[in-house]
Amino acid sequence: MLIKGTVLYKTGKYNGAIDAFDGALESMSEKTSEEKLDTWIKSYGINYRYALKFKAFSLCKLGRYREALNALDEISAIYPEDPEIESHKNMLQTLENERLIRRTGSIQDQSPKHPGIWERRGKSSYKLGKYEEAVKEFDRCLESNPKDADILRNKGSALYMLGRYEEAIGAFNKSLELNPRDADAWNLKGSTLYMIGKPEEALRALDKALQRNPNIFEAWFNKGSILFELGRYKQALSAVENALRINAEDINALNLKTSILSGLEPDEK
Repeated sequence: MLIKGTVLYKTGKYNGAIDAFDGALESMSEKTSEEKLDTWIKSYGINYRYALKFKAFSLCKLGRYREALNALDEISAIYPEDPEIESHKNMLQTLENERLIRRTGSIQDQSPKHPGIWERRGKSSYKLGKYEEAVKEFDRCLESNPKDADILRNKGSALYMLGRYEEAIGAFNKSLELNPRDADAWNLKGSTLYMIGKPEEALRALDKALQRNPNIFEAWFNKGSILFELGRYKQALSAVENALRINAEDINALNLKTSILSGLEPDEK
């Protein structure tokens, strides 16, 4: 369930990811006596923390900041001095405060003309998980500067998060026409092509991203994930090992490598 939740999270399916992580958490119920708590933490603690953390991230992407904070509070109950979790909690509290502030006003009440203001608003909305607003704000920016490759890429990313994959690809294509060297745009296009059932085209786009920047962790990870699902295990293993070269402690990549190895014949490992 952890791998399923991770894949759903990585592909923007946050409600499904939450359900998967909840299923994993149920299978690792922390209800135990105080005397056996240390044993439970050694057996399940890391995976339990991981499931709660990414459940919180999924809730955050959906704008459900208070529920996300509650999930992180559960981690703090087990690991009370975890600096990473405290950092995430501070960020979520900030986002929750901003959400409450934003409820008191409406963007329609103001009509700034400078495109830079719309760009900043678009990026802010995106970070808050307000992807519909982000698309509208990026569009306002593009009215003044329709050939801004970065804004087109950002708009495509917001469309991707909304599941509007064909429109996202259109935005990425326009961005890449203006700046074909943008490795991030190629990476995002590759992820989007995979979501509409075009894995081979997705792999070609990811390869173009990696030709321009071989140190994009997400591109190697996405490439490995696609190759794994296609049953091309040796190529998938090479890709995920490149991802781990960049971030050797990423649990998603480590879990993917374990899954790939289980699919390989003994003499291929």
